[in-house]
Amino acid sequence: EINELRKKIDNIRDNVHSVKTYKDRAAKEKQRIAEEYENLNKIISEKICKRDEARELLTKIQQRLEDRKQQVESEESRQREKIANMEKGMLLYEKHLGLKIQRTRHNTLAFIFTQIKQMDPEKEYVLEITLEGDNCRLTRSEPPLPELQELEDRFNASKNLSACFVHVRKLFQNMEE
Repeated sequence: EINELRKKIDNIRDNVHSVKTYKDRAAKEKQRIAEEYENLNKIISEKICKRDEARELLTKIQQRLEDRKQQVESEESRQREKIANMEKGMLLYEKHLGLKIQRTRHNTLAFIFTQIKQMDPEKEYVLEITLEGDNCRLTRSEPPLPELQELEDRFNASKNLSACFVHVRKLFQNMEE
């Protein structure tokens, strides 16, 4: 009977030891899970923070794009208005002063003067120029103007297009007298 009790005691000790071992393993597993949980929470918080930062950045970028879009639309509107005004001016020049401006296939601008000769007001006189940065180069005139290079130098020095046209018109008129 004592031996049986000793066996039971040994079994109970083994069970206690087994439970204690299991409890230790469970405590370690609990600790590992708690650490993993904390790490996951940290990663999630970082991702949420990055997501929020990305959203904020995206909002700023969208605002900048919207601002830029409005600037572009405003600039396009100003350009359209400027072009419309230029076209009106060109029509006035053409109607009242007999001056047409055309782009040539050589990427030059042709200034076509009419109403120079009273006997033949439709006769065309042409001055062709090429824009090179802030300067222009007078590439040809029809009929040929004397001292074309001097005229080019004078224009590039003054940058006064109106005065240049007046002078060219007078040169063409003088040629016809």
